[in-house]
Amino acid sequence: MKGRTLLDGDALARLAEFRRVGATPTRGTLSLDPAQITREQNLARMGANSSDTGLHGLAKIQNENNRALIDGLNRLGADAPDDAHTTGERMMAALQRGLDVEKANVDTLYSQARDSAGRSMPMDGHAFTTQASRLLDDALLGGALPPSVEQHLNRIAKGEVPFTVDYAEQLKTAMGKLQRASNDGQTRMALGVVRQALDDTPLVGSIGPEAGKQAVSAFNRARLANRSMMKRIERVPGLSAVYEGKATPDDFVQKYVINRGAKAADTQRLADELRRIDPDALETVRGSIAQHLKTAAIGAAADETGRFSASGYNRALMALGPRKLAQFFDAEEIAQLKAVGKVAQYTTAQPAGSAVNNSNSGNVLMGRGLDLLDRLSARVPLLGLGPTVSGAARGVQQRQAQQIGQALVRQPVPLPRQLPGMTFGALMTTSTADGH
Repeated sequence: MKGRTLLDGDALARLAEFRRVGATPTRGTLSLDPAQITREQNLARMGANSSDTGLHGLAKIQNENNRALIDGLNRLGADAPDDAHTTGERMMAALQRGLDVEKANVDTLYSQARDSAGRSMPMDGHAFTTQASRLLDDALLGGALPPSVEQHLNRIAKGEVPFTVDYAEQLKTAMGKLQRASNDGQTRMALGVVRQALDDTPLVGSIGPEAGKQAVSAFNRARLANRSMMKRIERVPGLSAVYEGKATPDDFVQKYVINRGAKAADTQRLADELRRIDPDALETVRGSIAQHLKTAAIGAAADETGRFSASGYNRALMALGPRKLAQFFDAEEIAQLKAVGKVAQYTTAQPAGSAVNNSNSGNVLMGRGLDLLDRLSARVPLLGLGPTVSGAARGVQQRQAQQIGQALVRQPVPLPRQLPGMTFGALMTTSTADGH
């Protein structure tokens, strides 16, 4: 419809990101028009190089926006007092407490099984060794059985050891450790078939057979609890490092959360462990992630002097990825992190076609020129040059910084310019007259 004003959806989306971060937009940062950005950036530099405080408006907006980006990260924990070492210590301590509770439960179950009346019930050693040998031969695994287990089988077959429920459970535990420690598929399979034969071995005698079965059941419960604990430990690299005593607090967060090598699935399970054991420890991890992003943006500089790097920040944010961020931040906080990166881009963008004087040499001369005109105007009031030039520049700066309405309106696409028809007619007339 004629006369209808259409809003620019992209510019409105950029305005929303500025509002989310608490930064001040300008016409150029909303439209991303290269010519407008060129004018604003050069005017900001020119004004900053002038002693006229009335020309410092755009430079101040840039400085305030830089601080708004840093403050946005601080609100998410980037200014927390805990450093990487302290956070690592807290995470490791929380994980260790969880392990201690589980290990105590497993130890209790094993203690109850060993104290059961049926643990001394004899088992059929002949049936066990015969079945184990047959399974190994059928699968061609006889040579893959570890020597220590083979020695146990020989001693049981010869009756050199009291083959009781208790002895069988100790043998199962030993084989389980060997199986987990081995990377050889044949060895793991050989241990598996011996374990199968052991599980199928009957009790001997008729005195208290039920007690023997109860003892086996008690050991099975203890073993199941231990297996469940070990399986979860193996699935969480950070937890496994704590369990094995290989974790160090200085690089724990970096290695098991932030690093690209820390898979999102692994960090999810680590976050779940912390959430279950110590939610407050999870909060310190959030702070460490925010600190990591802040360091990527301003390095080791103080908040008051740091210059926010959009490229450094966004690289670090992208490396973390949405899945990993979602494990430690809620949807609103992730939107805040993304908005910081977008606004950092908008406020420093120099798209193709812009001509920002990044060397600052021309802006220094212009700023000093304005000062000179002001001084001349003061000495020769009739010239009126200084106030005229300074007033115009100041007015441009204010409009650029505050009048953003035009940037929110979709600009019509200009029609391609064509040469007037008479030009072609004249050319044709000339060509005909010349006989060409």
